[in-house]
Amino acid sequence: MDSGNLIGLLKTVHVLFVSIGIGGILIQGFLLRKFRAAGASEAAASERMALAITKFAESYGLLIAFLTGLLLGIITGEFGGRAYLHVKSLLALVLVGLSHVDLRNLKRMIALREAGKAQEADQVKQKHLHVATVSTVLIVVIVVLVVMKPF
Repeated sequence: MDSGNLIGLLKTVHVLFVSIGIGGILIQGFLLRKFRAAGASEAAASERMALAITKFAESYGLLIAFLTGLLLGIITGEFGGRAYLHVKSLLALVLVGLSHVDLRNLKRMIALREAGKAQEADQVKQKHLHVATVSTVLIVVIVVLVVMKPF
């Protein structure tokens, strides 16, 4: 396999997993917002579904996207001449970290709800939705950096 095909394959994998990771962030946030005022069983179901989405789509998607993006930057030598890639990579790493915060919050939310502590679970959910908002803003900033390449 020549380097052009390898780079094309890595770009394909990168874009695919970026889409999966971002989709996971947006869907789990939507689920939790949609069922925020729902009854106990609907809230618990939406939280379990959000956990599954976060665990598999968001976390793995963002991690694989970060690693393939890092590999692409190294192989192509773009890190040497593109300052925006350093900022984008740092923001992407923060996004990967926030996905792990999402996992922790969702696990805690579910454990609290199962223990009959609905009020505490709702407080964790509220904090979690703030993290989801920060993640969404980071996504927008990263996309702007990728498209505009400002520096």
